Amino acid sequence: MYLPPACCTLSKSEKTSFCECLHGVKVPSGYSANIKNLVSMKDLKLLGMKSHDCHVLLTQMIPIAIRGVLPPPVRQTIMKLCLFFNMIHSKVIDHEKLDELQRDIILILFQLEMYFPPCFFDVMVHLMSHIVEEIKLAGPVFLRYMYLFERYMGFLKGYVRNRYRPEDSIVQGYAAEEVVQFCTNYIDDVADIGLPQPRHQGRLDGVGTIRRKDVTSTNDDFEQAHFTVLQNMTCIEPYIHEHMSYLAKNNSRRDQRWLEAKHKRTVLQWLADKVIRMSPTNVDADVIELGYRPRRVLQYQGYGINGYTFYTKQQDDKKIWELDYTSFVIPLLKYKWVNNTRGVKVDSDGFTCVNLSTNGYLSDPFILAKQATHVFYVEDPKDKRWHIVLQSKRSIVGVDDVVDEDEYNKFDELPPFSIGVQFMDDVLSDTLYLRSDHQEGHED
Repeated sequence: MYLPPACCTLSKSEKTSFCECLHGVKVPSGYSANIKNLVSMKDLKLLGMKSHDCHVLLTQMIPIAIRGVLPPPVRQTIMKLCLFFNMIHSKVIDHEKLDELQRDIILILFQLEMYFPPCFFDVMVHLMSHIVEEIKLAGPVFLRYMYLFERYMGFLKGYVRNRYRPEDSIVQGYAAEEVVQFCTNYIDDVADIGLPQPRHQGRLDGVGTIRRKDVTSTNDDFEQAHFTVLQNMTCIEPYIHEHMSYLAKNNSRRDQRWLEAKHKRTVLQWLADKVIRMSPTNVDADVIELGYRPRRVLQYQGYGINGYTFYTKQQDDKKIWELDYTSFVIPLLKYKWVNNTRGVKVDSDGFTCVNLSTNGYLSDPFILAKQATHVFYVEDPKDKRWHIVLQSKRSIVGVDDVVDEDEYNKFDELPPFSIGVQFMDDVLSDTLYLRSDHQEGHED
């Protein structure tokens, strides 16, 4: 007698694909735990996960890891479940969409009952049907996270010195710390006891972190970097327009493309000559320093700015620059840009995918570090040529007197996938409970 596999059963190759995808994820600092340590490639299982690890996997990673595995109806149902949790954990929830979310989660539970065995449905799965009602009564979910309390309980456990009386140890350690903290209030320049120093303290404007190196760059790279700085400086903007007008006046028969190329080749020397002829008393000091070009170039393999920490892909990469203009420094990032025409796409599930093997904007590789936001890539298990873009996280409220993170730098938050995962009307009437494409038969 042959027992066919259920539609939710994974073959060994699919389990391997799922685990390899998670095992290859490298998240930015402060995003989550190292997911690689949670994956056992030997047993093809996830081990040692904490509550926050489960949250990150459910809302961010699982929709990517299951691409290319399971039948489409089962896969889309799981993705819709992940999307539901991603939306209810948003900081801003449209009250008018709560009824729609309630309808969606009920349909998701119905579909899960069609694909998974009865033993899957315990009380925790049933509680998902009450989450939306809880949001209506108590507000957004992120205001009631337990991660902070769980982390603090772990902190209190560090006071335990006598395992026979753990409560006494916690009380004595906590009381001693309170007394010391009270005394430090009367001492200048003493850090608070028990409060960790934010990793981005003093780094919002840009600080190199590792492997500083004074270099002598090639003339082409140096000219490109300096030109990028001039293009983004407000005090230089009048001189940029003046030089373009000068070129247009003396080359009236040339088209705009030729003028822009000529401008890029000649504006640096033109500005330097102009600064030399101008009187220092009538010109902004920043214009004079920018006209004379950087005094030196520093390069790093790690750089902290805007609440993010950027690293080069390889140790010998020279992608993080700092141009020293004597009285101020300007950090730049040298990117390998993806070709927008054939290297970027949004698939049917709403994932933003990039082909990192394509090159674009070869003549303009630099960008000011302050203009950069942080993303990371996860290899698409469905097609190894593509990588899925995920938005990084940051927390800078309270760092260097920042009160409102949105007012410091307004970057659009990119979801892991769009809300375009639609409910199929025919999925209920055309459902396969057994896997006909399963090549390995029944597995224990």
